[in-house]
Parts: sequence; C-alpha cells; structure tokens
Amino acid sequence: MYRDVVTFLYHEVSNNPNSTGFLRKSNIPYKHKEEDFVKNIEVIKDTQIIPSTIKDINIKSEKHKIMLTFDDGGKSAMYIADVLEKNNWQAHFFITTSMIGKNTFLNKNNIRELFERGHVIGSHSHSHPTPFNKLTIREMVEEWSTSINILEQILNTKISCGSIPGGDMDKRTILSAQQSNIKYLFTSEPTNKLWKKNDLTLIGRVCPKVGTKISKVRRLANNRGFAKEMLIRRIKNFIRFLLGPLYPLYVKIRHGS
Repeated sequence: MYRDVVTFLYHEVSNNPNSTGFLRKSNIPYKHKEEDFVKNIEVIKDTQIIPSTIKDINIKSEKHKIMLTFDDGGKSAMYIADVLEKNNWQAHFFITTSMIGKNTFLNKNNIRELFERGHVIGSHSHSHPTPFNKLTIREMVEEWSTSINILEQILNTKISCGSIPGGDMDKRTILSAQQSNIKYLFTSEPTNKLWKKNDLTLIGRVCPKVGTKISKVRRLANNRGFAKEMLIRRIKNFIRFLLGPLYPLYVKIRHGS
C-alpha cells in the first residue's frame, strides 16, 4: 500500500515565455517566471521531504511523498534541472517527441543530458493531440508507441512512464497505456492517491499555474487541500458532460488550435 503521494505538474519556466515550449496563447498560464518558480521550490523544500521519482516510489517513508513532473519538453527543462539540482533533487520530464529539436524544444543531446543527470524521461505522446481521449485506442497506442520508440533510441533504455496530453483521460486512455507497456501513467486527476489497473500504476497530479497563490502550493506540498481540488475537478467534468459534442470544440479553442 502506497502512502499519499503529492505530485506537482509544471510545464515551462522562463522570463521570456516565447523562448520555450508551445507558443499558443493557451500555454501562457503554464509558463512560470523564474522567480515565481523558485518560490514554489522553496515552499516544497520547507516540507523537508526530498522529492521521489518512480525509481524509488516503493521505498517506505514515514511521511507522504512528493514528486515533481514537467510536461511538453520545452527548452526551459535545462534551467529547471539546474534549479532542482541545487537541492540534489530529481524530477520527471515528459517529452512530446514530434517537437524534439524544434526551436523552443529540447534536442536529443539535451534529453540525453537530463537522463545522465539522474532525471526520469517519459512520453508525453508523439504529437500532443487534444483532447487525447477522443482518439481511437489504436491512434492512442500509436501516439504512445511512436514516442516511446523514439525516446528509447535516444537513451538506449526502456521507457516505462508517460503523462497524458491535456489530461484528458478515460478507460480507453488507460487501456492504450497498458497496451503500450507503460507502467506508470501520470494523469491530471488532482489526487494524492496512487491506484492500480492490473500492472499499470496511475498517479494523480496538481498543477500550480501562473498566479497560483503560494499559500495554496504550501497547503498541497503539506498534503492538504485535496478534497477541494477533487471537487473542482468534478465540477469541470460536469461542465464537460453538459457541453457534450461541443466539448472537443471548446478544447480546441482553449488550446489555441
């Protein structure tokens, strides 16, 4: 049985949001300035809990665990790694492989360097389609498999984890991850609980956006406030239900595509 695991989801960190990651307007709320990100890190550091990765998730601990994850694979990952390593921390970096080598994204050498520095590399799909769960299972498996194959060729190691683009998850998404031999699937469910589907471990995450109050980050880092986060998530899911067939259009507008 796992203890509670507080997993934070971030994306880009840069004082110039146009220098890293996806350049859509919808991504701006996920691009922290350097000073604000460091404040987040200091609050997490105040818990005196050293962030874990999937490599040591099964090690017993007296308190809850914390994990750090970064989606998309933008160039600011190298700066992020520098900040984390000042505290001897490792994190998970999930790569959108169709973007490798693009102007605002990591290249192959960057990815190898992050891996060699002890960070966990995972798949964020190949082309980042949203909403992801509107693909067929076959299309989802193709996204995972293509991405995993590219990363395994770059790193010459097995890739066992992935994160869902846009956080759009359902039973079919889970099945696609299982069929792609993913062992750890990071979701956008704002929970501190891990749960299992056969050999697949699912991990919820909370996502501090630009402007999120540092007091909220502190509560979450100290394993508090998750009931409220889950309630907000349920309300959003209800809106999704009400929109019905219009929801994919809403997502496209939200993501600026």
